[in-house]
Amino acid sequence: MALRKYTVPLPEKHTSADKSGKYPYVYHRSNYRRNDKGQPVHDRTLIGKLDPENPGQMFPNDNYYKIYPHEDQREFQSPGVRGFSSCGATLFLSLLSERLGITALLERIFPRYWEGMLQIAMYMLCRGNVMMYLDDFYEEHHPIFVSAPCSRYLSVIFESVDEDSIRDFMEAWQAPAATKARKTVCYNVKSISTAGRDIDLAERGYNQDHEYLSQINVALFYSQTSRLPVCYELSSRSSDVSQFEILMRAAMERHLDSSFLVLEHTSVDTDDILYLKKCGIPFAMAVTHSDPVFWEPLLEHSDAARGFDRFSRQTRERAVSKAISGSKKSVFSSVSTMTLRKN
Repeated sequence: MALRKYTVPLPEKHTSADKSGKYPYVYHRSNYRRNDKGQPVHDRTLIGKLDPENPGQMFPNDNYYKIYPHEDQREFQSPGVRGFSSCGATLFLSLLSERLGITALLERIFPRYWEGMLQIAMYMLCRGNVMMYLDDFYEEHHPIFVSAPCSRYLSVIFESVDEDSIRDFMEAWQAPAATKARKTVCYNVKSISTAGRDIDLAERGYNQDHEYLSQINVALFYSQTSRLPVCYELSSRSSDVSQFEILMRAAMERHLDSSFLVLEHTSVDTDDILYLKKCGIPFAMAVTHSDPVFWEPLLEHSDAARGFDRFSRQTRERAVSKAISGSKKSVFSSVSTMTLRKN
């Protein structure tokens, strides 16, 4: 690939020079990862050749301008302008954070590091969770505060986030997140794989992609009315207490009263149903027609469910409710709610 006859400054980051020849060639490093043997590897692209008379300069090629497109117009920029940076994403997220009250909460609970935390969160929303590219992001995007977060000080910021401060934040956050929506809080549980070795909750097992990795269960509580996350709960894959009971206890600790639950029949078992009965929490859930315990009640009340007084304009369904006490082997035999849909 042809080299230009003029030189440009040698990039400070993600470059290396191959000194095996007379004139060292300059390569751009990218896509850092570990191979099957756990060794760190990366891709490299030839971007030019070092100037033998000035090691801080290089002769660029076409690849250089593909990786650093802003340099293509450097000769036409005004001498007083050093460069341009994007501000749309950081400005929007800053205004959204202030509107939701997140900025004030962070400043109150993390008075020393709240600015860095907020800007790290903005980077994660825009680019993901790989912290090694944090510095590159804020070279392209304008920081909302005087100084941008630096990857060298990430460990200091992360160490300041302890369990007590997390709970203080979530308790304070529940007021704006779940206002007028405590009866419409949803939850879901997902297993997240991790390569971390010092996480006490992580336990090895097969994930959905059939990979044998360390995993953590993350339960997220979400307000269906405000469209905002309320809080989350972490747990290990295996526990003496069922994951459902862990979620219910977490909800009670955060004053998310379970006045009525709508459940998926695939996500609960007999012990979960008995736990709800013990706590006196009413619930509704879809049931399978293959279980004989439902056949008799369905046939017995099918005529009554067709009545006009059993029709709901909101759900467009006809329903009757009846406590089922049939087979003890049925996971729903202790208590249930039966809903008949009009075909």
